[in-house]
Amino acid sequence: MSLKRFSKPQLAELAFDLGINSVGTKQVLETRILEHLDDHPELEDDDRYTKIINYYKSKSPAKASQESTPDADVVELEDSEEEEEDEEEEKATENVADDDEEEVEIEVELVERSDLEDGEEERELLGAADEDDDEEDAEYVPGNFGLTKFQDCLIEKYEKAYDCVQGKFDCIANTVSSGSSQLKEQLSSVETVNYLTTATELAVLLYDQVPLVELQEASFLDQSICSKYYGTFIQPDFQIVDIAALFQVKFVFTLATWFLLSYALPSIGAYYFNFATKKFTNSKYDPLSFNLVKLILAYFFLNGNVPVSAVKNDVKVFAAERGLLQASICNHLKAHWFHSSIVLRLVLDRLPFLNGFIGILVALYVAVIGN
Repeated sequence: MSLKRFSKPQLAELAFDLGINSVGTKQVLETRILEHLDDHPELEDDDRYTKIINYYKSKSPAKASQESTPDADVVELEDSEEEEEDEEEEKATENVADDDEEEVEIEVELVERSDLEDGEEERELLGAADEDDDEEDAEYVPGNFGLTKFQDCLIEKYEKAYDCVQGKFDCIANTVSSGSSQLKEQLSSVETVNYLTTATELAVLLYDQVPLVELQEASFLDQSICSKYYGTFIQPDFQIVDIAALFQVKFVFTLATWFLLSYALPSIGAYYFNFATKKFTNSKYDPLSFNLVKLILAYFFLNGNVPVSAVKNDVKVFAAERGLLQASICNHLKAHWFHSSIVLRLVLDRLPFLNGFIGILVALYVAVIGN
């Protein structure tokens, strides 16, 4: 089979299959392929190249001298017929390409003519419109030049004010939209749920343990100074938060006990029992472990009956504070722990259990939809 039967894309593909350069003209590709086939006689066993190799072997002078049999004459006749067919096909292809080029040139000329005609019509229309505007400007006579100038100034100010207000509204709308998206993203996380439930417990504890007192009874204020302004700027019975209650020893121990049971120990447990890192490598705390540890601590320390030993220890410390008995530091710490646990049980009631269950359900829900 002659390579002249192949088109240029076919020759490029054949060169690519042989692992040689596939860029060049058709004649260059033919020469390059033939040289590669001559240098690699083992390709004769490949069915894809057998016909090509046999064809060009039969065309070589050495092969022709060796084969002087009638079969060689038949092969030469067939090869000459194949060459004639190849030449006819090449001529037909060239004629078709020439026809296509002529058609393309005709289409380009038609398009250019239509574009020129459209441009001339558009210029004529614009010229006529400009002439009409010039005539109107020439005929226009302002009634009052000062009034017209004042109107133009008002219109300009109005347009500037409108653009300014519109820009402010667009800026506010973009800010609200961006803030809303960020708020939605932050609220849609298990960590935010844990923070909200913890903040709820803290708010309930502060509301119950920090009372409101009248301004004239506030011990943390200097009444000699405040009394000068009573009745003039503020009423003496105006209620404010008793900040002094925040610094009382019992409240500090109660707040520390709550922080230990509701946040510190659960955070430590969530850090070391972190199963979320198997799926989310950047997760430092496991929200499920956090709420599970919190629920277990609430069950053991904020639930059930008060032990008799704790009551006896509290009574001993109570008597020691009044000089009736001697109590050690350990007794005092146990008494404060007892007092803090009782306060947390009475104030928070079942809120830690409810928050723990909510956190566990949200963590499981997020884990399920994440898979």
